[in-house]
Amino acid sequence: MRWGLQALCRDWAIFVSPVLTTRVRSISVFILLGENMIKISILFISLVMASIQVAKAASDDAWKAHTKEVVAACIKASELNKAKAIGDIIGFSDNTGYDALLISGTYPQAHMKNAKATVLCLFNRRSKAVEVAEAPSLAR
Repeated sequence: MRWGLQALCRDWAIFVSPVLTTRVRSISVFILLGENMIKISILFISLVMASIQVAKAASDDAWKAHTKEVVAACIKASELNKAKAIGDIIGFSDNTGYDALLISGTYPQAHMKNAKATVLCLFNRRSKAVEVAEAPSLAR
């Protein structure tokens, strides 16, 4: 009986051992991959968050630069003395491609005796062309 039990256990070990070994290996591989996947996931999320911050910062800087460009171009095109932007830029869709801005100041001509003036400026975002027209009814 003892010999039979040893033989049975030995046969069982030969049969079960590769299965257990394979399962243990696959579990080990899964755990190893799981730990690496967590590390990779954390690294990926960190990189995505960093790129979002960079993109946001670049976008904010780009908008600030665009605002300065529009204001400077409109003030120059208005040819008014003491010219300044009134309010914020009104941005139209990309289909139109224009930004609008009100500029106020005083007329430079002597015979106008520093009368107040308001002009509407249209800035073409593609060509950077500026068009200015008097807009006294839009003055505050």
